[in-house]
Formats: sequence, structure tokens, C-alpha cells
Amino acid sequence: MIIVYGGEKMKIKKIKVGGFKNILNCEIDLKKIIGLLSVNSYGKSNLLKSIEFGIDFITLPSKIKNNMMGWKKGIPKNKNINAPEFQFEITLIHTTNDSEYEVKYGFSFTWRLKKEISVGVKNEYLLIKENSKKQKFSYYIKRENGELVGKYKASEFGRCDKKINIKSNELIINKLYAYDSLFYADIIEEINDFDIYIDRHLDSSNAFDLEPIIHKDIDDLKLVTADNIPRTLFKLHENYKEKYEYLIDIYKQLFPRIEDIRIRQFKLSGEISEDMIPDISKISDEYQIVDYLYMIFCKEYNMSTEINFQEMSDGARRILLLLTNLILADINNISLFCIEEPENSINPSLFRNYIEIINDLSDKTKIIITSHSPYLIDYLSPEQIYIGCNNEKGIVDFRKIKKSTINKLYKDSSSLNMGYGEYLFDLFSDSSEEINNYVK
Repeated sequence: MIIVYGGEKMKIKKIKVGGFKNILNCEIDLKKIIGLLSVNSYGKSNLLKSIEFGIDFITLPSKIKNNMMGWKKGIPKNKNINAPEFQFEITLIHTTNDSEYEVKYGFSFTWRLKKEISVGVKNEYLLIKENSKKQKFSYYIKRENGELVGKYKASEFGRCDKKINIKSNELIINKLYAYDSLFYADIIEEINDFDIYIDRHLDSSNAFDLEPIIHKDIDDLKLVTADNIPRTLFKLHENYKEKYEYLIDIYKQLFPRIEDIRIRQFKLSGEISEDMIPDISKISDEYQIVDYLYMIFCKEYNMSTEINFQEMSDGARRILLLLTNLILADINNISLFCIEEPENSINPSLFRNYIEIINDLSDKTKIIITSHSPYLIDYLSPEQIYIGCNNEKGIVDFRKIKKSTINKLYKDSSSLNMGYGEYLFDLFSDSSEEINNYVK
């Protein structure tokens, strides 16, 4: 899963990326929840990584940017991707003072193919328009052709012509972060403060281990640091009791045989035996030994006693992990939450209810689910699906289903006594071009 932080006022609308691994050019319009579906080893993870890479390039220091422009694992090696450039653009909706603005920020840089080649940021732009006044986009930042002098808009009624010196491995958006008197400083700040988190908890057991050593600056209710679910749930109960009770309730809806779930707190010395915790003899100055440990216990209807949650299946653990993270996403006003291949540990019989619960939880957060399962297609509407279409060039090509073909899709799948998900999955798994009848 991937998580992109945007402030309370900023909502992500669209992401475009290109020139990364086997991605030539990919554009994703974000709805409340969408699914990216393809066969295995197609490029779903590459797409998520490209988003992470683009956000990191914005937020990380210029010295690291310089190294990123030569990152060999990101440089396209497909002979059908000729342009040696990475391109990234994010479209946002910014609301302030009852006005809604559409914001586009993007940049590109030339990949360093050899150590001796000097590279740098080639283009950078910030475009803003006020939707309520039906305005056209205006430039607020502009940099072209790798120039070391960019331009920005300094006054509300002026032009984008104020010059700013910039190094080849710098972004104007970063330099303007210090210009807090700018009339669009809040937008600059929110773009600079984006962060991203990719969660690949295919094995969720570590998230439920006893954890006697933690970082001194840990915040258990920040999603990027909430890596111990028992402790996080205990803190959630203390600080957001209603959200905690809601989480437990929806989890029990998915697993109706569970009668009760409790988080128990143990003092590190005395109540916990030494063989239950790892060696804590070596600890750096950045970490500390906790006073308390936490464990989750659950009671099923057919059990005479409660059991340690660690004894539950990996699917049951992963669902609790993901639902906890979704609650934290809501608390932290996280804009984008990506779940990678949930079907790897979730029983298909739970999938429909699971997707419905995720949809209910995504009030402020937009969600991307990547999958290679036809079940996901059946539980989302065609408008929420992007299909990874096979092609001979080996390039990632995610396409939306055409609105004009949705009725035909239902009719054709029904005539074969198949769900439209199973039917569509068979088509895009095939090497034939028949899938093109339904996608654009």
C-alpha cells in the first residue's frame, strides 16, 4: 500500500508518470476507490514505485535528488521507451475560504545514463485555476529546458515573471517553501510536505510481535511509525475510543465467529517472562526500552478460552492491520492509500464485504487497490477499474473501460454464464486484441 500525505485542504485528483522502468506514460484519475488489475509481473508494483519515486524527488534534499537521477533500477531499459526522461505530474484540488482551486504541479529530469554525464531538472511548472470562476490555468512556477534561472508568480495580479536562481539538482517548489509571504504559500507548503508510504504486508506476523524496544520519537498514531498493531490499538482506544470501537465492530462483521477482542497491557518486568521477548542487551541511543508490552486476545464462540491473536491466520491478521491503517489514515488526513494485492491472504468469501468496508472507511481518503484477481473486478463498478492490457512491447498500459461498452460487457459476460470480472480478466490475460473492444 502506498500512502501519500496531503494537508486537510488538499485532495489528490490525478497522477501522471512516465519514463520509469517499463512505464512510458501512465495517467490515473483517482476516485473514492479504484482498482488496478493485471496479470502477475505486469507492472503494478512499478507504477506504485514510480509514484513513490516522484513524491520522494519533491521532498528529499538536493544531494539525494542528484543520486536519484542516476538510480539504475528506475532508468527504463525497454528499447521501446526512447525518451531518457522521468516525468511526474500530480493534480490536486485545494479548498480555502470557500473557493476551490485546481492545482497541477509537475517536473521532469534527464536520467544520468553514465557517471560522467551531467544531468539535472529539465522542466518544472505549477499551474493553478479557480474552478468557481471557470478560469483557465495560469503559471505560478515555470522552468524550461534545464535553465538555471526559473520564474515564479510573486503577486496575485502579476505575471509569472519573477526570476529565481536554481541549481540543476534543485526544484523551485523547494526554494519557495521559505517564501511564507507568498499569497499561495499554503499550496507550496502542502506540495513540499507530501510523504509516501508503501506497505507490502504479505506476511503480517511481525506487526503483532511483542516489541520491548521502540524509537524514542515514535508516534503510535502516525501511520508511518505505527508498526506494532497491539500497541497502536491500545493508544487508539485511549485517544479515539469511538474510532477504536468502530474498528473492532467492522472487524467482527467480517469474522462473525469472533465474540470479543481485547488489548491487554503487561508491565515489562514481572508480568512477562524473559523467553517471550527478544534480547534487549544491545540498544542504541535512538531507542528505548518500553515500560509496557501489549498483546491482542480474541474469543471465538466455539472456544472455551481466549487465544493470542498471533495464532489467527495470516489473512485475519492482515485484515486487522489494514483496517487499523485505514483508521489512522482518516485521523492523519491522508489523501491516498494504496493496498497491494490483498487477495494474497484474504479468503475470496470475505472479499466482497472487505471491499465494501474499505469503501465505507474512505471518507476523506482515496484508495487504490492493485490486484490480479477477477474477484476485485466483480466488486467494483466498471468506472472504477483500470485494466493492464498486454502488449508486445512490454510497456505498462493501464486503460479505463469505455462507458459506451459497459452494457455490452455485462451482456457478453452473461451470455457465457460468467461474471463480468471473470470474463474481462480472461480477455486481458489473453494475447488477443479482443480486450480493445471494451477499453480506451
